[in-house]
Amino acid sequence: MDPIVIGGLAGAVGSVVTALTTQVFAHRTKARELEHAERVSLEQARSDEEKLRDEQRRSGYVALNSEAREFLAALTDLLKAVESDEPRDEERAVLDRARASYRHCYAEAQLALNDEILEVASGVNRSLLDLFGLIKRIDKGRARPGETCESTERKRQEVWVHIGRLRSVMRRDLGISTSQR
Repeated sequence: MDPIVIGGLAGAVGSVVTALTTQVFAHRTKARELEHAERVSLEQARSDEEKLRDEQRRSGYVALNSEAREFLAALTDLLKAVESDEPRDEERAVLDRARASYRHCYAEAQLALNDEILEVASGVNRSLLDLFGLIKRIDKGRARPGETCESTERKRQEVWVHIGRLRSVMRRDLGISTSQR
């Protein structure tokens, strides 16, 4: 075969091979870029979901803390009205609303809190309900022996301690505080 033809064929084959090689490398590069973009997209979606879960957890903690404090404030108002022997209809109505709102919030929290925080929240719940029963008995004139406004005030202060502990463990869970209170 003529060397010019062979040279021409070699050049043509070389051009085809070069074009194919370039195409293969471009395809591989594009595939890697797409894989990387997909990985970044998945990581971003995971990050967004994690942020949403964190925000929902934080909102739940804020609601539980707030509702417990509102319930205790309504209990305090009724206790003060009983001590002052003032009309108590408004305080009773506010207490009923605060209790219902707290119960709803606590029921939601029971399904969302981790075990450590749920244990502390359960203690807050028990102490609030014990105080509620005590104040209601005093309000209705059915106090048991030893149940007075003074002893109830001590009980009320204990509830504040329980709420403070709950707030502390929730803050620690959110990474806001490292205190071991």
